[in-house]
Amino acid sequence: MLRRVGVAIGIFLIGILAFLWCPCSLEIMSASYESRADALVGIEAGWIPGWIPESATDIREAHDIDTNKTFITFKFAPNERFYSDCTPKKKGNYPFFPKAEETRRFPSFVRRGLKQVQADSSLLFFLCDDENRSRNVAVGPDSGVAYVWFSY
Repeated sequence: MLRRVGVAIGIFLIGILAFLWCPCSLEIMSASYESRADALVGIEAGWIPGWIPESATDIREAHDIDTNKTFITFKFAPNERFYSDCTPKKKGNYPFFPKAEETRRFPSFVRRGLKQVQADSSLLFFLCDDENRSRNVAVGPDSGVAYVWFSY
């Protein structure tokens, strides 16, 4: 009996130590919206920028509550140039792409999106400001796909 109690306490302590040692966040939140109108709650909360176009659909957002890293993808009407007020950037001179280990806890759409951003030579890159925050944006102007990532 005493041995079982000792084993249970040991397992409990190992679990506590593993939790405290882990430098990771456990607070990854994600949401999907069919349209911009559906995404208003995310826009009002500040997780989704207010400048996403009216035509935005299939909006997917994930954020880490502890680090404020946020990733968003959406589709839009290719003729809607919502990024026209943003600052163009060259991919080679572009701010860092998040490292793989920074995104491993995020939903798979984040990792797939960032791989696409790094591999697709047809994407245009911008820095878009919204309420004193700069957000990295990659846009497929012909395909109507956008990727957004930032932390603050």
